[in-house]
Amino acid sequence: MLTKWLLYGMVIVLLAAPACADSLWTDTAKNRLSDVRARAVGDLLTVIIVQDSSTVTQAQHVTGKSQDVSAGAGAGWFSRFPGFAVKSNRITNGTGAATASTRLDDRITVQVVEVLPNGILRIEGVRHVKLEKDEMSLIFSGLVRQEDVSPDNFVVSTQIADQRLETKGMGPIAEKQRPGLLSRLLAILW
Repeated sequence: MLTKWLLYGMVIVLLAAPACADSLWTDTAKNRLSDVRARAVGDLLTVIIVQDSSTVTQAQHVTGKSQDVSAGAGAGWFSRFPGFAVKSNRITNGTGAATASTRLDDRITVQVVEVLPNGILRIEGVRHVKLEKDEMSLIFSGLVRQEDVSPDNFVVSTQIADQRLETKGMGPIAEKQRPGLLSRLLAILW
């Protein structure tokens, strides 16, 4: 009987003591159910760059001009001038065509640098790659709506407004692609 009262006493003491429990989610633990999309300054976001543009311009023209002037022999003071006739006919034809196309497929991780009052994210990112003596830089910036960011934290470049994409190359390969000094001089003169 004593053990029964002792057991009741222990239960009452335990129930009267304040309960404390630790959370399963600490500040450093990663919540598998949370959304990982970029939404604040400093967050990272991966941009899938898909640029495919082409232009075709064609022009054609045909012009013609015809002139006919004639005069008879003069009378009086002008009798010394014989009659004359001038006939002129000019036709020009011209055609031209120009075609240009650009294609770039890439990925770059950018950082949110500003969140505008309407929730739009301003993003910027730079990637530098140096191989041997050649260096290539890819610079990307733009505005993206938070709802266009996928649950995996990706956005396609076609959904980015005010987009700026710039590629720069330096080194022996880039130098070989530039026209030579004589070619540049001739281009200036003609």
